[in-house]
Amino acid sequence: MRVGRKSKFIVSLSQLGSHFPIALFCFCLLMVATSYWKVGVRPSLPFDYYQSPQDSAPATLENITKVGAENWVPMTGDNYLHTGWRSQTVWLRVTIPASPNAVRFTGGINKLLIHDVDMFLATPGSAPPRLLASGSDPKSWASPNEPSFSVLQSPLHQQIIYLKIRSRTFWSMPFFVQTDQVYQARMAERSVAFGILYGCMLSILGVSITFYFILHQPFYAVLALFKFVFLILLAFYNGDCFRFAPHLANETHINVLLFNSIFLALIYFAVLSHLFIQYDNNISSQSRISVLRMSTITACMIFALFCVPDPMLDLAVPFSFLIYVGQISHRLIRNWNHLRTRLNGFSASVTNAGVVCAILVLLGLISHSVYTEIAYGFGAVLMSAFFMADVARSMRGIQNDRQIIIEKLKKSSPTFIGSSAENSPGEIRVSILFIDIVGFSTLAETEDPEVIFSLLSRQMLSMTKTIEKYGGKVDRSLGDGLLCFFAGSDPDHVEQGFLAANEIQKKIASDVMSLATKKSQDKILSVRIGMHTDKVLIGNLGGSSRIDFTMIGQGVNFANRLEQACAPMKIMISSETREQLLNHGFNADDFVAIKIPIKHQANLVQAYECDPFKRQPELLSAVNIAQRKQVGTRHRNPRHVLTGDHQIKLSGSDGVFTVADFSETGFRVKSRVFLAQNAVIELNMDTGDAYLNKCLEDKLLTRLTIEVKWSRSSSQGCEHGFKILGETPAQSSYRLSILLSHPASPVSAEISA
Repeated sequence: MRVGRKSKFIVSLSQLGSHFPIALFCFCLLMVATSYWKVGVRPSLPFDYYQSPQDSAPATLENITKVGAENWVPMTGDNYLHTGWRSQTVWLRVTIPASPNAVRFTGGINKLLIHDVDMFLATPGSAPPRLLASGSDPKSWASPNEPSFSVLQSPLHQQIIYLKIRSRTFWSMPFFVQTDQVYQARMAERSVAFGILYGCMLSILGVSITFYFILHQPFYAVLALFKFVFLILLAFYNGDCFRFAPHLANETHINVLLFNSIFLALIYFAVLSHLFIQYDNNISSQSRISVLRMSTITACMIFALFCVPDPMLDLAVPFSFLIYVGQISHRLIRNWNHLRTRLNGFSASVTNAGVVCAILVLLGLISHSVYTEIAYGFGAVLMSAFFMADVARSMRGIQNDRQIIIEKLKKSSPTFIGSSAENSPGEIRVSILFIDIVGFSTLAETEDPEVIFSLLSRQMLSMTKTIEKYGGKVDRSLGDGLLCFFAGSDPDHVEQGFLAANEIQKKIASDVMSLATKKSQDKILSVRIGMHTDKVLIGNLGGSSRIDFTMIGQGVNFANRLEQACAPMKIMISSETREQLLNHGFNADDFVAIKIPIKHQANLVQAYECDPFKRQPELLSAVNIAQRKQVGTRHRNPRHVLTGDHQIKLSGSDGVFTVADFSETGFRVKSRVFLAQNAVIELNMDTGDAYLNKCLEDKLLTRLTIEVKWSRSSSQGCEHGFKILGETPAQSSYRLSILLSHPASPVSAEISA
């Protein structure tokens, strides 16, 4: 376990402890309500049950009528039977007394909770019992939703109903025998409850599909699939599927497999919905591993259903629910301090309470009613409704923020005309900041995606707050960076943008030193910042149906080039930005002239580098050391230092550079010219020795294509790391042998990088 993991684990447990009391409270509230009002529960005729001894064969219809009364066990309490942890055959017996009123009695049992059932009617002293209904024949059922029978009360003699039930494991078997009027009232109440669920699910399904085609948010597609699968699950549990596919009543094993597979798919889409909510309604590259993991688990579990024995199928529902709770809780406890996560946690808790309630009903541990057994459905409706409301609230907030930005831009510049999605874009002068995290891709390849995403989220949030503190706006997130702009009157917005960039770098340095003091293993995310002031077009790219408010122009591209040429923990600004800052009273000595490469331009362009730690060089050095330790020491070719008075010079249109030391693939040089990293230039090499120059010239090795790998400035001048491009190993080896014979470069002067 890494340093700090123990404390994080303890915090996670405390947050998890604050999550489950909500589910427990919802569950207790539901139980108290159903127990007090007894909603959905109707009085049923008492019945007896009989199970053959374990060592004997199941009783037949002929034998069951001869079983003595002392062997029948009367049911007490609720009208359900729990057969234990193994599948077996159970006989139920219901006595319908004689009455001159000739009342009709109806009884039924849920087909999904049993393997099969046969219902027989027997009259004492008459012919053998006759078959009333069979679980494998929906046409014989008195109710279209479940195996059921209907018997008219005889005025002369009592009647006995025998039920031969081949039970399922784990689940209880709720069985009701009532007068037809009460039974129909109970079924009507059940139909109303399921009708409400069907209506809610269909409404959310329709809205989700509509929103998906309008907003193109993947979250709504996931939510629509979630509701669609839920509708199929309800149809199976309520028995509506037998109306459209009667043959499923015969295929008990397939019926159970389908139900469990649908339940697993439902759990999968529920977790996926939470993932989309956590990652702002879209799945980013940092979270794809979570989706892949959950998809793999679900696919493996569904495949396993077709390989396990029939009694093990019943474990799929509670086991997958535990996975659901684990996945959701794991994600909620990591960001429990955020209000949005707490609200999502509340909706998930209500759903969890409903699922727990339904499972306990099926296990026969709490009172059975139509509302307790489908409590999970109402919890899912609440969860989906909250998700949709949360997404709608977020989108409305984004739209309002964009409108506020537009209004501010209109006030700050009379030339801005892009006030709505239908209008043309408006041109405005702004200060643009490009911010990029250094080495993020390399770090992401070696660290767990969960850790990287958490670090990136905190860094982005911190930088965004600083940008907004100085009046700037984040145009968009660029994965591991930000594109921001500051608008207003010149040079005020230039100063605000520059101060924001300085504060971002200083805050990162402060965080790094804080981590070093605490000896924490958290990763360091230093940044490069490019800043440029120019006119850009600001408007909406999405048309009237979609808002994609952004800025476009050469100034945006140039700010990006400035950022790419910038060194870590530094700020690279353009000449236009520097001029505005000087007009605002900034010191010219704070900006060091540097030439940077620009794409599609042959010549280097003048820019200026600002060091926020110019007066704190020891702080910048400590940050760079910590950064190098994090990345790790990489092997480089040995370097050879030049000694003596002889010098090797590299010259070109961009200046003259004196070689301090060299390796097989490059040089460390000194110069009065400051070049940005990644610049590519053409230089001629002069060793100061005619013979050596002739040797190199014969091999066409005096003309070099150089890439600037690093740059740093000081009061004594500038230093650069040059890498030679476009050479073969043989050419590099030959040049090295020539340079090692230079009078100022003895072999004994070799040093390691």
